[in-house]
Amino acid sequence: MQAHQEQDLVVALTHYPLTDAQLADFALRVPQSEAVLNQIDLVLCGHYHHGQVRLPLLGALYVPASDQGLHGFFPDESKIYGLVQLDGLTMHISGGMGVSSRFPLRVMATPEITFLRLTRGASQPQ
Repeated sequence: MQAHQEQDLVVALTHYPLTDAQLADFALRVPQSEAVLNQIDLVLCGHYHHGQVRLPLLGALYVPASDQGLHGFFPDESKIYGLVQLDGLTMHISGGMGVSSRFPLRVMATPEITFLRLTRGASQPQ
């Protein structure tokens, strides 16, 4: 296996979006956590189903629970969908196709399959 090169694109995949609490825990447990995280260019994740139930003008009604994650009623829209910045880490949170097992229905949260085109030299979102 070849060593990681500076010009390589590193994409991580996780079901749950990362949270401040998880990054802090990772920093405590992994001595070189900052160096590890700095190598990741993009994290792909989902879980929140774009709110699963959305209300006109109000947005997401609820996002399903996760360990240490954002969950509950009327979540911050900027943290449950799309490109999200978290301590210098860029995550793309997809609305996905699924539903919560406790409430197997989507309301005004259209299922989606996300296609991302990754191009050389693209700038980081602000």
